[in-house]
Amino acid sequence: MIPLYTKKTQVDFGFFDKHKLLRPDFVGWAASNAGSGGGGSDPSEVIVNTGTTANSRGLRYTGFYSLNSGDMQIRGVDFTKKIEITFLVYRIGSDNQVIARAQLKHTNTEGQLANVGLGIQINNYTMIGEAYGTTRGTTDTLITLVDNKLARVKIVHYPNSRVEFWVNGVLKGTLTGNAVPVNITANNYFVLSIINGAAGGVDAYFLLGHLWVIQEW
Repeated sequence: MIPLYTKKTQVDFGFFDKHKLLRPDFVGWAASNAGSGGGGSDPSEVIVNTGTTANSRGLRYTGFYSLNSGDMQIRGVDFTKKIEITFLVYRIGSDNQVIARAQLKHTNTEGQLANVGLGIQINNYTMIGEAYGTTRGTTDTLITLVDNKLARVKIVHYPNSRVEFWVNGVLKGTLTGNAVPVNITANNYFVLSIINGAAGGVDAYFLLGHLWVIQEW
């Protein structure tokens, strides 16, 4: 007779004794668009687009509970713990002035990191990593995306050490020093955004799906 709980099963359950696993869907994310920008979502994917007018923006965001330590109902992130964030991204519509971002940060607005956080920035199709502890740091090019083709992104935060950026299973960039997020008491948001430049003209899309967040207890 095969026992109901094997040794392997016990090891699997042990993962959840040491880690939190968040698999948020994208229904209910708040919108903060500008101009002709917009977006939409379903449980597995969130989409933002610029529209065609100059300087228009598509932005969606959500607050993340459960990434703080203890039992406080606050959307803070405990950056004294190891955190791993994985997701899929792709871009549609080439425009050299378009910038897309996926970020975990303290504000729910568009723009590069200006306070504690981490994420990616895509200049048209060129992806870089960014992180902010006491100053902002950026990586070299992680990947040049192909229109309408998925890329798998993983960001791993090692407290007081480094932030790693993995693309399609390969380590492509690392940030250290003052760029490594430090722990402060403040709300956090996961923000997806895309913005046009002064010329406008192209309705560019940015899509993110299958978001997972793993954090040590």
